[in-house]
Amino acid sequence: YTRRIRIPTIMLNGKFDQFFPYETSQIPMYKLIDVDEANKKHFIYESGHYVPRNELIKQHIAWLNKYL
Repeated sequence: YTRRIRIPTIMLNGKFDQFFPYETSQIPMYKLIDVDEANKKHFIYESGHYVPRNELIKQHIAWLNKYL
C-alpha cells in the first residue's frame, strides 16, 4: 500500500533497526511513497528500532506546524 500514500509524509528511523533494516526496508519504502520530495522526509538516527524521544518530539512538532 505504500505506493498509495499521496499526503505529506515523515519517516523517523534508526539506522540499526533490527525489525526494519535500513537498506532492505526503510530505503525501499521511502522510495515507494508517491509524494514529491518537498513533501516527504526521512530522518535517520544512529539508534536501533527506537528513535531518541527528544528527536521524535522535535521532528513531529516541526512537521505538524508545517502541514496543519
